Amino acid sequence: MKWKSLLTVIALSFSIILAEKARFDFYRVYEISVDNDVQLNLMKQISDYPDGYQFLSSSPPFTGIKTQLIVPPHKFGEWSELVENFDLQVKLINNNLQASLDREEACYNRRKADERDFNSFWRYEEIQSWFQEKVAERPNDLSIFSIGTSYEGNEINGLRINVGNQTGKPSIFIEATIHGGEWLGATSTINIINEMLINNYTHLSYFDWYFLPVLNVDGFKYAWSNNRFWRKTRKPNNSLLCVGADPNRNSDIHWNESSVSANPCSNNYPGDYAFSEPEIKNLSEFMKTVPNLKIYLSFHTFGQFFMIPTGFTDDRIENYQLHYEIGEIANAAITEATGAIYQLGPIPEFFGLVSGISFDWVFENIKPVLTYCWELRPTRGEVESELDPVSSKLIEPTAKDMYAAVTTVIDEAEIRGVV
Repeated sequence: MKWKSLLTVIALSFSIILAEKARFDFYRVYEISVDNDVQLNLMKQISDYPDGYQFLSSSPPFTGIKTQLIVPPHKFGEWSELVENFDLQVKLINNNLQASLDREEACYNRRKADERDFNSFWRYEEIQSWFQEKVAERPNDLSIFSIGTSYEGNEINGLRINVGNQTGKPSIFIEATIHGGEWLGATSTINIINEMLINNYTHLSYFDWYFLPVLNVDGFKYAWSNNRFWRKTRKPNNSLLCVGADPNRNSDIHWNESSVSANPCSNNYPGDYAFSEPEIKNLSEFMKTVPNLKIYLSFHTFGQFFMIPTGFTDDRIENYQLHYEIGEIANAAITEATGAIYQLGPIPEFFGLVSGISFDWVFENIKPVLTYCWELRPTRGEVESELDPVSSKLIEPTAKDMYAAVTTVIDEAEIRGVV
């Protein structure tokens, strides 16, 4: 490693330690077409040893799927050489990332703290305040639940809807924002709750609902305060320079086997050991207490993928056909609602083998009838020149996508008598 690169790593690490707000002045974002194994290996090396680079997508690149890479100014020369030497097909989609972030932040700041704008991103405290308002309005039907505390001592709270507070109902669990910067998952969850309550959704009283908009609370709050693109947890790891693990590689389900990095500074570092991250350990323990779980749904960003378990093997799950048939109907509902198209299939079809992911652990250990994971808007080939996939302009259409998808999955499961 060159001394300049080493100094950069040290400087970035101390920024994390000192909690300085990361800036991205004149950072560029490139869209890359990964067309062969040589290019794929290069992308994986960059993912494992980023040295200032960062992928916007939630998983390492995969052949045939476009990916988006943040390139810092000190890497411009090196990046140009890599593009030429590896014959990469790239497109510049943002030439000053900080300017885009500043414009987006100005939108947040214009909104009053007590203003409930469902087309804006909310801080964690705003989400919790809204939960309290909803519970106060319907105390017999709604309650706040906690799966435990994060490494930094934050309560990981969700909203439970059990109309009539009756026991014995089939349960549905919806979680989002396992990665700190994936705010679109949180807003989609909030919008689904709001729409169901306003419209008195047909099956609202039939199920016992658990909504967890923010699983990785520490990472989410850090993305707000310090680094918009923060993904990992905030617990110290075995490195002296970096903190955190990828919470969606940390579950005790084929842990540390596929799509992970041994480098603690990588966004795909799976943690020092399985369930090393309290957020993920807490989720697993809480899921054991959820009565009669029938459906488990998870929101990530981005790519517009509609995924069926499992990630750790190419083998099809026993009820794959049921998942696929209901998924096709839900996909049709999305397209009818917004025109959007989500690719449906097992995780390895889109990302290769991926191990240690939370919804696989739930599927294998808690055994709900249906388990799905969505990568939300935009598609990997539709990232525009501004801030996609972190722009608030995506909130409304994505919320409509997911309301159509979730309600259709549940309606169809009820029609088929599997819940």
